Amino acid sequence: MSFNTKEISTMPVVVGTGLVVLDIIINNGDKQPIFNVGGTCANVLAGLSFLGWQSIAISRCGKDLAGDILLEDLLRNGIDINHISKEENGTILS
Repeated sequence: MSFNTKEISTMPVVVGTGLVVLDIIINNGDKQPIFNVGGTCANVLAGLSFLGWQSIAISRCGKDLAGDILLEDLLRNGIDINHISKEENGTILS
C-alpha cells in the first residue's frame, strides 16, 4: 500500500463536539442586537481556526433564523459546518 505524501495536509486538524450557541448581545446604545457564535466548543474552534488549524464542528442547530445566523458566523470564523445537522428541535440560543 502506498500513498502520495503531497496529499497529506500539514495543517493541524481539530474536531469539536460540545456547546455551540448563538449569543445575543444587547447594548442600550445600539439599536440592533449583535449576534455572535459562542459556547465553549465554538470558541475553541474559532480560536484554533484563527491560528491556522482546520476546525470542524459536530453539532446540531435549529431550522430557523437563529440556526442560519449561527451557521453563517461559524463559517465567518473559518469553521467547517459540514457536520452540523439542522433539526426542528435544535436549540442554540443562550
